[in-house]
Amino acid sequence: MPKDDPFATLEARISHAKIPALDGIRALAIALVVLDHLHLPVIRNWEEPLGRTGVTLFFVLSGFLITWWMIKEDDRTGTISLGNFYVRRFLRIFPGFYCFWLLYVGLGLLAHTHISWGNCIAALFYVNNYYWPLRGAGPGAMTLTWSLGVEEQFYLIWPAIFRWLRGHRSRLIRALVVLCALVLLHRILLLDLWHAPRLYLYTAFDTRMDSLAIGCLLAISIRQRKAIRFVRLICAHGSLPAVTFALFALSIAFSSLARGSSYWCVWGFSIEPILSAILIIQLVVLGDRFPWAWINWNWVRFLGTISYSLYLYNAIGPDLVDRSPLAHTPLRVPASLLASLLLAAGSYYIIERPFLKLKSKYQPRSRPRVQPVSDPLTLPQPS
Repeated sequence: MPKDDPFATLEARISHAKIPALDGIRALAIALVVLDHLHLPVIRNWEEPLGRTGVTLFFVLSGFLITWWMIKEDDRTGTISLGNFYVRRFLRIFPGFYCFWLLYVGLGLLAHTHISWGNCIAALFYVNNYYWPLRGAGPGAMTLTWSLGVEEQFYLIWPAIFRWLRGHRSRLIRALVVLCALVLLHRILLLDLWHAPRLYLYTAFDTRMDSLAIGCLLAISIRQRKAIRFVRLICAHGSLPAVTFALFALSIAFSSLARGSSYWCVWGFSIEPILSAILIIQLVVLGDRFPWAWINWNWVRFLGTISYSLYLYNAIGPDLVDRSPLAHTPLRVPASLLASLLLAAGSYYIIERPFLKLKSKYQPRSRPRVQPVSDPLTLPQPS
C-alpha cells in the first residue's frame, strides 16, 4: 500500500482519540446556521437553505461519530455498555441544554414577552421536532430545538440496534442502505400522496433519520474496509473538496431559486447527506494541505468546540441586539455575533466543561480479546 494512500491516512487519523478536522467541520456547520439566523439582507433568499445544510452536516457527523465510538468500544472490549453510553450523552447534552431552557424561559418571564409554552414543554422532552410541524410555533429561539429532538431520538434507538447486530456489520451496511432508500420513498409518499406539510418533512425523525444513517453507514463501511475505492476516488487530488463545495452551492442555490419544487424536502435530504459524508472524508484526509489547512486553524477549531452551545444561543444573541439601540445601526451584525459567542463561550466553560470532564469515568476499559483474522485494524481506546 502506498505511503500516501488516502484510505490509510483516513484510518490512521480517525483512530486518534481526537480526530483531526472534525472540530473544523463543526465550525463550518455552525457558521451556516448562524448565517441563517442573522437575517442578513444580502442573503435574504439564501439564509434558510444555508441553515438547513448546516443542520444536515451536523446530523451526518453525529451518526458517524456515535457509530465510530461504538465500533472502537466493541473492538476494544468485545461489548458495548449502553449504560455508559447514555451517561456520556447525558453529561454532554443535558447540562447545557437545560440551563439554556431555564435562561430562555426566565428572560421571557422577566421581560414579560410572549412565551410559546407548547414549544417550550415539547423542547423540554425533546419532541419539538413533532410539536412544531403539527401544532405550530410561537416566536423565539425554542423552535431550534427540533434538531436536538431528532438527535435524541436517534440516540435512543441506534445504540441498542448496533449492539444487537454488531456481529453482523456487513448486514448492517446493507440494512442502512435499504433504510435510506425507504426514508426517501417515505418522503415522496408523504408529500405527493398524503400532502404532509413540508415543515414535517424537514423536522420529523422519520423523515430525517437517513441523514444520521448515512453517517452510521460511513463509519461501518470504513471499519469494514468496504470504502477503500470510494475514499481513494474522492481524495485522489487536493482540489476535489472544491468540487464538493461547488455541489453544495448548487444544491443551496436550487433550493433558494426553486422554492416551490420538492427538491429540498425530498431529494435534497438524500443528496446533501451524501455530500456531507464525502466532505467529512475529504477534509479529514486532506485537511493538512493547502488550501484546506484552515479547517485545523485554532480559532476554527475553537468555534467547533463550542458549536453545541453556539447552536443553542445563536438566535438569542441577535434577538437581544434587535431589542437594543443597535438594532438599526451598522453594528447590529457584529454585536449579534459577539453576543452569541459570549453566551456560547460562557455556557461551554462555566456549565458544560465541568460535566464533560466527568465523561472519562465512563469510558470503555480494555479487556483481553482475540482479534479475528479478517479484522486487521486495531483501534485505540477512545477518550
